[in-house]
Order: sequence, then structure tokens, then C-alpha cells
Amino acid sequence: MAYILMTKPTYYSVTPASVRYDTQIAKGARSLYGEMTVLSTKRGYCFASNSYFADLYGVSTRTIQRWIEQLKRRKHIYVTIEKRRHRRIYNLRPDKEV
Repeated sequence: MAYILMTKPTYYSVTPASVRYDTQIAKGARSLYGEMTVLSTKRGYCFASNSYFADLYGVSTRTIQRWIEQLKRRKHIYVTIEKRRHRRIYNLRPDKEV
């Protein structure tokens, strides 16, 4: 399973307008939202690490943390932590108003 996460994705994502046109979040956060949506398809939540996203986008893990915080603050996602180490990122309804 880890091998699959370490390869470059070969799929496409759809980002809802409420995220795409939200000027209160970075452009990278908008792309990250789309990536998390695709990774959420199988289990209903995204479990990829900040390191995975940082490697994928060529940015620091701190940048990924900021992008996730922006998405949380704007209520595009919510995050839970299971057993102090297993993070789950859920996408909220894409048809909400910004």
C-alpha cells in the first residue's frame, strides 16, 4: 500500500467552485483539496501524510500544514486524529457557500 502512495498519481480531480474561487486560501491549498478528494474516494477520508503531500508538490511540510489549516478555517475540510497518530481528513459538502 505504501508503494502506491509514493508514486505520482495518474488520475484527475474535480475541485468544487466553493474551493476553486475562495480567495482566502492559497492556490496550492486549492490543488491540495482536489488531491485529498481523490485520495478520499476509497475510504471516505484522506489519510496521506504531510510528508507525502510535500514531496508530491515540492514544498515543505510546514507549507502543507498551512494549507490544511486554511482549508479547515474556511470549513472546506475537517480533520480528526485517531489514537494520537492516525489522521483522517474529510471533505465537507462542496455545494456550501463561501
